[in-house]
Amino acid sequence: ATGTIGQHVLKSNLFKDYDFICLVRKSQDIKKMRVSGNIDCCSFDMADSVINTADSFIHLASLTRSANINRLTESNETLTESCIDLANRMKIPQFIFLSSNLAGKPCGPYGESKRNCERLVKTRYGGNYVIIRAPSVEVNSLPATNSSMFQLKA
Repeated sequence: ATGTIGQHVLKSNLFKDYDFICLVRKSQDIKKMRVSGNIDCCSFDMADSVINTADSFIHLASLTRSANINRLTESNETLTESCIDLANRMKIPQFIFLSSNLAGKPCGPYGESKRNCERLVKTRYGGNYVIIRAPSVEVNSLPATNSSMFQLKA
């Protein structure tokens, strides 16, 4: 929830009728969060004691670029495994994974890592899952660079 998509989702009114518990990788990232009445947050290592009544687990986080290709793929796949393990342990009935329309295409390490993460969701998650293959994301403060992008507005 500290990344681009997570922040825009939390700022939008789309989910104002739902309670959110946002997980962050490091406890110091909680300071970056903009929380409101229906949003709370905790570090990943404290999640077991907080999310035991969740209806859905929404996994939006992903590293999209890195000078170190191994870091990119390992980071995305390790995080996805951790999210799946947590959701399974907490018996959360639904897992929603934000993938990319680049998953499975010969487009480099990011698309490969997303494809591998999709496989993890399909083979390791014990409940219902939804995989969303979204196009690339443009933030409203950046110029349009790709016709397949959709724009996030706060």
